[in-house]
Amino acid sequence: MRVWEATVGVDIRIGVSKDGSAPFGATDQPGDDSGPSNGIVRTNDIITYDVNVNVVGGTAENETFTLTAPEGTEWLQLPTECTGGGSRINGRQLICNLGSLTNQSQVVQPSLRVTGAKQNGDTVQVTGTVTADNATTPNVPAPNPPITRVSAAPRFDLVKDRFEHRSVAAAAPDGTSGRVFYYPIAIENTPRDPSIPHRLGAEQLRSPLSFTDDISQILEGVASPDARLYTWGKDGPGCWLPSYEKFGAGDQPGGAGGGPAFVTDSGAVSCAQSASGANIDVTLTGTDTSATHVPSRALWNSLPAGNGYVASIMLAIWIPDTDLRAAADATGGVVRMKDTLTGFSPTSTSGQTNVDPPANNSYQMSNKLSMGLGYDKNFVLTDNDRYYAPGSQVLAYVIARNQGLGVVDPQIACDVFDKTQMTIVAARADPEPAGTKVQYAAQPTRQTPQQMATQTCGDTDGPWYDGITAVPGGAAAVGRVRVVGPVAGQSARYLNMEFRIRDDARLDDRVRNYGAYQDANTNNGNWTLTGSNPDLADCCLADYLLLSPVLARIVKKTVDPGTNASTTQNKDQIVTAGTTAKFALYPSLTSGGKPPGPQDVTVVDTLPKYLQYVSGSATREPSSVVENPDGTTTITWVYPQTVPGTSIAPITFEVRADPAAPAGDLVNKAVIGTPLDTSAEKERTAQRQLTVVEGKGLIVSKRVVKPTVIIGDRMEYTLTADNRTSSALSTIDIIDVLPHRGDNRNPASGFTGRAELAAAPTPTPAGGTLRYTKAAPNGISLNPNAASNGPGGTSTWCVEADFGTTGCPTGLAEATAFRYDKPGPIAPSAGVSLGISLRNTDQAAGDVYTNRAGAAAPEIALPVESPDVPVRVVAGCAGDFVWLDEKRTGVQSGNDPAVPDVTVTLTGTDDLGGQVRRTTKTGKDGKYRFGNLRPGTYTATFTQPIGYTFTTKNAGTDPASNSVAGSNGAGDPFTLNKDTTDSGALIGVNCDLNQDAGLIRQHQPTPPTPGPSPPTPSPSPPTPTPTPPTPTPTPPTPTTSVPPSDPVLPETGPNTVWPGLLAAGMIIAGIAIFLVARRRRDT
Repeated sequence: MRVWEATVGVDIRIGVSKDGSAPFGATDQPGDDSGPSNGIVRTNDIITYDVNVNVVGGTAENETFTLTAPEGTEWLQLPTECTGGGSRINGRQLICNLGSLTNQSQVVQPSLRVTGAKQNGDTVQVTGTVTADNATTPNVPAPNPPITRVSAAPRFDLVKDRFEHRSVAAAAPDGTSGRVFYYPIAIENTPRDPSIPHRLGAEQLRSPLSFTDDISQILEGVASPDARLYTWGKDGPGCWLPSYEKFGAGDQPGGAGGGPAFVTDSGAVSCAQSASGANIDVTLTGTDTSATHVPSRALWNSLPAGNGYVASIMLAIWIPDTDLRAAADATGGVVRMKDTLTGFSPTSTSGQTNVDPPANNSYQMSNKLSMGLGYDKNFVLTDNDRYYAPGSQVLAYVIARNQGLGVVDPQIACDVFDKTQMTIVAARADPEPAGTKVQYAAQPTRQTPQQMATQTCGDTDGPWYDGITAVPGGAAAVGRVRVVGPVAGQSARYLNMEFRIRDDARLDDRVRNYGAYQDANTNNGNWTLTGSNPDLADCCLADYLLLSPVLARIVKKTVDPGTNASTTQNKDQIVTAGTTAKFALYPSLTSGGKPPGPQDVTVVDTLPKYLQYVSGSATREPSSVVENPDGTTTITWVYPQTVPGTSIAPITFEVRADPAAPAGDLVNKAVIGTPLDTSAEKERTAQRQLTVVEGKGLIVSKRVVKPTVIIGDRMEYTLTADNRTSSALSTIDIIDVLPHRGDNRNPASGFTGRAELAAAPTPTPAGGTLRYTKAAPNGISLNPNAASNGPGGTSTWCVEADFGTTGCPTGLAEATAFRYDKPGPIAPSAGVSLGISLRNTDQAAGDVYTNRAGAAAPEIALPVESPDVPVRVVAGCAGDFVWLDEKRTGVQSGNDPAVPDVTVTLTGTDDLGGQVRRTTKTGKDGKYRFGNLRPGTYTATFTQPIGYTFTTKNAGTDPASNSVAGSNGAGDPFTLNKDTTDSGALIGVNCDLNQDAGLIRQHQPTPPTPGPSPPTPSPSPPTPTPTPPTPTPTPPTPTTSVPPSDPVLPETGPNTVWPGLLAAGMIIAGIAIFLVARRRRDT
C-alpha cells in the first residue's frame, strides 16, 4: 500500500444551488413553495447543493468528500464527477472521490430528494467533510452548512366514482338468490394547484384511516333492508386489496406491492356492518401515504398520467333478487343504485386536518334486469404495434358484455378471417360455463373484404365442427370461429383465438378480422355485423394487422451511474448543465417463420439542442456524427448484413449537457430502420429524456459556428461566459489556448501546418482588453489565476500595440493563445461572448481542430473550463485509373493491365472562383488521385504516351468502366458538389473516381521483305560463307501492367541513355547481318 506524504491543504464549502424545482406556487404556506432560493423545500422535491472543494500546495491524491443527509431524504444519483475508487451512495451518505486535483477548486452539484416521510416544519441540513491521501489535515468539516425548511400539507381525496363497477349472480349461504355488487375505492394524493405535480408538498397521514360506506339510498333512494357485506366469497370477508389473484376492476390499481400496476401499500383493510341494510365501516391500518411511488397503470388497463393513488381496495355488497325486483317493478324494469362514502377526515403526521373533496365520493348506476349486450373485436397488440412478419403468432378476441342483471342464453359470437392470410391455431371461451361450445367452419375460397364483413355464424351457416382437425382440410381450411352459450348478467365472455400469419401472406394487403354477434335481446334478435369500412377493418367489430418481412425495433434507456446496459434500471436522470449522462440503445431485428436474408440495419439517434455527443464514448463507433444547423446532433450506426433473429449488441454512449443549457427536459429520439421493414416510423422509434438543472456560478460554454468546414474555409467558434450567480461580478477573465497537436482534448486536435488566428477575436459587448501570448501551448494554463499567467509567469501576455517587442508575438499568426479581461460590473444573467476565427494554409481533409477555454472571476472561488468542441475539415477528390485496352472495346473488363507513369493534369474552377491546375502521374497500379478539392467544375487531361492512342471514349453504359479521354486526352468537365443532410448540414464533398483513361498500342511498322536480286556473273566459284544460326524467339512473360522495357513508355534520367543506345546498335547490326547473308544465298 502506497503511503503519501502529507503535503497539501484541502477545504470544503456547502451551499444550496436550488431548494426546489419548477413549477412553483404563489405562496409559502404549508405544502407550497414560491421559488427556488427562499430556504423552503416541498416534500418530494429536490435540493441541489453546491459542494465546493479545493486543494492548495500541490496535488491532492484521491481528494474525496463525504456528505451525510438527514433521515427522510435520499440522494438521487452519484454525480458524474465522482469517478475515483470508493465513490458510492451508502444509505444517507454520498462519498465522492474526485481523483487527483492540483492547485484548483472544483464544484460538484449533488441532488437530494426530500421524501414524503418529512413533516411540515422539519429541517434539512447536509453535513460534509473532505480529505485526501496526502492532506495535511484530513477530514476537514464544512463550516456552517445551510438549513432548509420543509413545507408540506395533507391533500388526499377518497375516490369511488372513477372505476368500472360490476356485479355477478351469487346465492347467499342459505341458498337465497341475489347479486354481488363490487365497488372499487381508492385514496389519491391530489395537488392544490392542477399545474403542480401532486407529490410536491404532500404530507403523510396518521394511521389508521377510516370512512363509512353509506348504503341508506342504495336502491331507488331507499335502503335495501337485506343488503349486506359479501363475507362468504373467496376473495375476502367483504373487502380486500385487489390483485391478480383477488378480484379488482380492470381500471383499478392493485392494493399493495409497488411496481407499475400497484400502490406501495394500502395497509390492512377491515370492514364491518352492524346489521343487514346498515351502513358499512371501513378501516385501513398502516397505509403508506408518502406518495413516493404511485402506479403508472391499472391491473388490466391504463391510468391517467399524473395520478396520485396511494391506496386501493375492493368492497363487495350482496343484495337479494327480491329487493332488486321490487326496485325494478317500481320503475319499469330499471334498478337505480347509489351509495356514498362519508366520514373521511384524517390528520397528517404534523397534526394538520385533511379535507376530503366530496365530489368523488358517490357512485350511481342504472341497471336493467334484462338488456342487450355490448360487443367488441380486436387483435391483441404489443405496445400498440400493428406490424407483424409472416410466420408470427398473433392473438385476437371477440368480447360480449352483458350490462343487464339477467343471464342471456343463448348468445353467439362470431369471428371471420381470411384463411389465405392467417391460420387458426387455437380458440377457447373465457369464462366457459356449462352449455358453452367453441366451433369451427371452413371457408371454401378466398373471400373479399366485403364478403367477410357480411358473414354470419348461425347453425345454417355451417357445417360446424367442435375441433379444428375435424374440419375437412384442417386448420388451413378454417375461416370462421364461433362461441355459443350463456353470458351471465353484469359480466363478460371472451372468445380468445390464436392465429399464425401465413408464410406466403400478401405483404401489400391488410390482415383483416371481422366479428358478428346475435342474441335475443339485441337488434331484435337479428345478427349485428361490423360497422367498419370492410377494406379498412379499423373499428366497430373489425380490426386489422399490417405486414412487413422484417421488424426493426429499438428500446432506449438511461444508464444509471455505476451500471451498464445490462444492469441499468433506467431511472429518470437529472444532470447539471455542463455534466454528462449515458444512454443505451437496444436494437433488434426479427421476422416470422421464413426470415429473409441478411439486412443492413441503421440506427439514427438525434440529440436535441443543448445535448452534445461525447466523442469516442460509444461502445460501437458511429458511422457518422453530424451537428445540424438547428443545434441538434445526428448520430448514425450501421450494422451491415444482420441476420433477422440474431442478437444485436446494445450501444451505450455519453452526452454532455451544454453549460449554457436552460433548466428543463431534453428529449433524445432514436429511430431504427432496414430496407425491408415497411412499418411506420413511429413503430421504430424510441425516446428518453434527461432533466437538466442549470449550473450556478460562472458558466463557460463554447460552440462551433460550423462543425464541418470545406478545405480552405476558416474554423469559427463562439465562446460565451455567463454570470449565473445572484450578484454582480467585478470582472470576467478568459483564456483560450488555440488547437495544437498533442493537446489531449476530446477529440484530440490533429492537423498539418499550424492553426492561427485569422483575425482578432470580436467580443460582445465590447469594452474589455485582448492580450496574446506565443508561449508553448502545452504549457499555458486555462486558469487565469494560475501563477504562470501572472506577472513574471511563463506565459507573457501582450496587447497588439506591443507585438514584436521582447517576449511578445510578432503578430496574430504567431499567437498560441489569447486572453480577454472584461471589467464589470457584470450583472446576474449577463455575460460576454467572443467570436473566434482560425485559419491554416496547410489544411487537409480529415483535419480536426478542437478548442477549449477557461475563465475565472474574483467572486467565484473556482476557475471553470468549457467543453471541448471540434471542427472537422472535409474535401473532395478525383481519379483514378489508366489501363491498357487490349481488347479495344473501350470498356474495362476487370483484369486489364495497368499503365504506370502517365501524366494527368487537373484544371478547373472551385466554388470560390479560384483557378485550379494540378499535375500527377499514375502509379505502378495505374492509379492516380487528386485530393483536397473544393466543390467546383474540373477537367482531367491525360498526356498520350508515345506509341499509344486513346481507346473509344464513353463506349459503355457504366461510367465506372468507361474511358473519359478524347483523342486529345481531355475528358469532359465534371462537377464536385457538397454532400449535405436533409437539414442542410455539411457532411463532405463528393469524389468523382470515374475519370479513367484507356490506351491502345499503335501498330509497329514491319520492315519490307527483300525481293530476289539479279544474278551477278562471277569469274570464279563463290567462296562459301557460313550461315548464322536462326535465333529462337523467347515468349513474353505475362504481367498486369505494361512492361517497363516497352519503348513507348521510356524511363527518363541518366541511367536510361546507354542501355537505349546499346539496344539500338544491336538491332541495326542484326539487320545488316541478315541482309548480307540473304544476298549471298541469292547470289
